Amino acid sequence: MKKIGVVYGDSKNPDVIRYLEQDLRMVYGDHAAVQNYFMDQMSPGSLIEADVLVVINNRLLPRLRRYSSMKNVVCMTRSIKKAYLDEILKIPADTDVLLVNDTRQNAEEMILMCYELGISHLNLIPYDAQEEEAGAYRHIRNAITPNEPHMVPPYVTSVINTGFRDIGFNTMVQIMDILELKNESIIYHLLQYISSIVEPMPGYRVSYFDGLLKEQMLNQYIYHSEAAIFLVDVEGRLIYFNKRAQDIFQFPANPPTRIEAYLPPELMEYVSADRNISHQMLTIDGMNYVVDKVKIGLERQDMGCFITLQDEIVLKNIETSFNRSLKEKGLYAKHTFQDILHTSASMHKSIELGKRAANTVYTILIGGESGVGKELFAQALHNYSDRRNMPFVAVNCAAISESLLESELFGYEEGSFTGARKKGKLGVFELANRGTIFLDEIGDISPRLQLGLLRVLQERQIMRIGSNQIINIDVRIIAATNKDLWQEVERGNFRRDLYYRLNTIFITLPPVRERTDDILPLFQHFMGAQFSRLTPEETSAVLQYPWPGNVRELENCALYYKALGELPDQVRRVKNDRSIWKSQLLDAKNAIFQILLEHQSIGHGLGRTALLGYLKERSVFLSDIALRQLLEELAQEGYISIGKGRQGTTLTPKGIEFLQSELL
Repeated sequence: MKKIGVVYGDSKNPDVIRYLEQDLRMVYGDHAAVQNYFMDQMSPGSLIEADVLVVINNRLLPRLRRYSSMKNVVCMTRSIKKAYLDEILKIPADTDVLLVNDTRQNAEEMILMCYELGISHLNLIPYDAQEEEAGAYRHIRNAITPNEPHMVPPYVTSVINTGFRDIGFNTMVQIMDILELKNESIIYHLLQYISSIVEPMPGYRVSYFDGLLKEQMLNQYIYHSEAAIFLVDVEGRLIYFNKRAQDIFQFPANPPTRIEAYLPPELMEYVSADRNISHQMLTIDGMNYVVDKVKIGLERQDMGCFITLQDEIVLKNIETSFNRSLKEKGLYAKHTFQDILHTSASMHKSIELGKRAANTVYTILIGGESGVGKELFAQALHNYSDRRNMPFVAVNCAAISESLLESELFGYEEGSFTGARKKGKLGVFELANRGTIFLDEIGDISPRLQLGLLRVLQERQIMRIGSNQIINIDVRIIAATNKDLWQEVERGNFRRDLYYRLNTIFITLPPVRERTDDILPLFQHFMGAQFSRLTPEETSAVLQYPWPGNVRELENCALYYKALGELPDQVRRVKNDRSIWKSQLLDAKNAIFQILLEHQSIGHGLGRTALLGYLKERSVFLSDIALRQLLEELAQEGYISIGKGRQGTTLTPKGIEFLQSELL
């Protein structure tokens, strides 16, 4: 057992001696014995024998030379309990405070300690019995004493008894280092001890424990890592290896001069190579490993390298665990392009464009009516990209209020607003880091959130609500909308700069009515074996119905048929309804011709918003999407010209001629 010798001038204060001995036993317990020595009791020629000598006062050092070799000597530093610090700091600044100890010298030492601890706002005065008799302290009403309250003059009304002074943290560390007793038990008790006292050099304490934590991390992580790790110098000598490396290569306890005797030739090629190695496959004794090598050097001087080998079983388990965790949280994409059932050329074109866009780093904007499958398409894009094994997070921007959407996207710090979680919350941009975030109904976000999203797209940075810390992120953004975003820009509802950032790659998903080849295959997919129950009349109705709700409505219809054995009313009546719809469409076309002709002389055309207003005045009601489709059809036939921005829509000469012939 190691021996700690504590050197005192005398034994006149046994309570202090017992207290300091208790401090040492609290940290070192049964790992070291404590022996006290008193200078006034040492006989000539006697010698103090201890593994470390702790001197309570450096004034004893000259006398100690007579009885010691002066090796491993530590001068004791002292401190006070943290519990008393707040009470002392509450005393008003510049107050005269009497510091009362058993001797004036000890009182002066404690004053110095207080100043070292940062207690510098008070005028600390050392107590002296003769000066007290002369009346020097009659004006003082505050006192601090290290367990000597009986010595405080009676006219002092406020006394803070800090108890006996404790052994300083740096003294405890010096003892531990000299005795080489850095084990888990002592470190644990040292942590408990330091948490109760005030330190004059908190930076030293923080630095020490930072190093201690790093050392423990390396011991726990590297030595017990499931990866085999070893370190080699430039001469090929084995410097360090962990347990897994020892198991694989049978390294001896005392490493050999050179390492090649223990490594297979194919691995030695990597060790000897004058370059870093990243994710190389290697087979050793029938087991597959992923090998990484990192060179170590200072400036241009090579010092060696370390090698890491991960076996395929561990890597597979990590991947399985990671994927399971993502699925449990719902942060994954389950659909691929193979799940998009189609035979139509228009959908095939969109999918091929999506595959080409998936492997770029650019933002993708998906357009299309409600129900066409924009989220399914976004999931397929993610699973086709190199981010497929990372998170996929979907957010419906129209389904969440503005205040909640902001916290959902960017997260927040603790206490940033009423109702916030106690420990704050990560936003979806952080959850989706290295993966993909899908922002559905992007056209519905407020201008304020548009600005925050623009920063993400430009800088790849976010800031949580209630924080001033910038967080770098690596996220691929896929957005979707059923609105005409350019029209929203013209109306002032959507930022122009954000529009251009989002619209890097635009992919349109055609509505069901424009890909009739897909209707029956989709219907069969949703109905399964019961698809054969459809009669020819019902099949015809399904094909003729315009499906304004697109795939979502088509699926609901199939489920309705499976449950009730018949088509919904709006689909069964499709023949009559479709003739009415065609008649309404013809009326709408005629009304558009008339409106455009009436406004042909104003110098520019009409935008869709204006057209919708004029149509409403004529009791012709169309949705924005239906009007856009109708205008595109008329443009393809050559009757109108659709200009950009303020140019608007105008009649072509062919359109004017057609209208005049109709009027005749």
